Amino acid sequence: MLTVRKAKAEDFEAIYPLLQEMDSSLAKSDWQQLFVTHYGGSEDYFGYAAFDQNRAVGFMGLIFSERLIRGKPEKICNMSTWIVKKEYRKEGVGLSILSEVVSLANNYTITGLNPGNKAVLSAYKSFGYKELDTISKILLPVPTLSLLFNKCSIELNPDIVRRCLNDKDLKFYHDHLKFRCLHFVIKTKDNYCYFIAKKTKRKNMPLAEIHYISNFDVFFEFMPQIRFLVCLRLGILGLLMDERFLMGHNIKYSINCSVRRIFLSNTLGRNDITDNLYTELLILPVF
Repeated sequence: MLTVRKAKAEDFEAIYPLLQEMDSSLAKSDWQQLFVTHYGGSEDYFGYAAFDQNRAVGFMGLIFSERLIRGKPEKICNMSTWIVKKEYRKEGVGLSILSEVVSLANNYTITGLNPGNKAVLSAYKSFGYKELDTISKILLPVPTLSLLFNKCSIELNPDIVRRCLNDKDLKFYHDHLKFRCLHFVIKTKDNYCYFIAKKTKRKNMPLAEIHYISNFDVFFEFMPQIRFLVCLRLGILGLLMDERFLMGHNIKYSINCSVRRIFLSNTLGRNDITDNLYTELLILPVF
C-alpha cells in the first residue's frame, strides 16, 4: 500500500538508496545533511516521502528557516531533491508529494532553486509556482582602468571577516560556516559589504557563485575590483550571480546562462527574495 507522509530523521536509511540513484557521487554523510536541523525552528521533519510498505519510492526534501524580510519575520521552506522511482511515476506519486508541499504555502514562502527540467517545471507552475529567475550572469574578470582609481580592500581571512560584521551578518556567517562556503568582506573608508559565495562550474568554467550580498551599493561601486581580485585569488574564471541580484544593473563583460528558480508565496514577491541562503545550494556540495 502506498502512503505519503512526513520524512523524519529516522527515515534517512530507508530514503538514502533513492538519493544514491539521484547522484551517486555524493557521500552518504553529504546526503545526511538534509536530515539535520541546521537553522533551528520547530519543524520535526525534513520533507515528504512516499512508501510502498516499508520501501521508500519517492522523496522531496525541505529545508526550513525563518528570515526577517521587510522588517517582518517570514517562514521559508526550500525544496530539495525531488525524486520518484521510475516505476511509480505513472501512479501520481510525485504529484502526491508535491501536493503535500504546496499545502504549506499558507504558512511558508516556498522556494525551489534547482527544480529540474522543463517537464518538472511545468508541474510546479500548474500548482501556482512563479519564476524567480531564468538567467544567471557570469561576470568576467576583465581588467579596466577603474581598477587603478577606485580603491577597496577585499578580505577572506576569517578573523578579519568576523570582526567586520554586524549582528545580522554575523548570524549568516555562523549559520553557514559548516558548509563549503567562501566568506568575503569588501572594506571601504566608511562602509563594508559582506558576501557569501561557493565554488561551482557552468559551461565547464570554474566559477564562484554569489548567494548573499549585504550591501548592494558598495558591491556595485566596486564591481570591477571584486570580480578581478576574487577571481585572481581563487584561480577561477568568473563570478556567477542570479539576475535578480543585479538590481537592474547592466554589467559589461558578462555571459548569460540559463537557470531555473521558482517560488510560491502569499506574502513575498520576487524582489523580496534577494539571496539564496538557507538552501540546498549551500548545504549540498554540488551545483
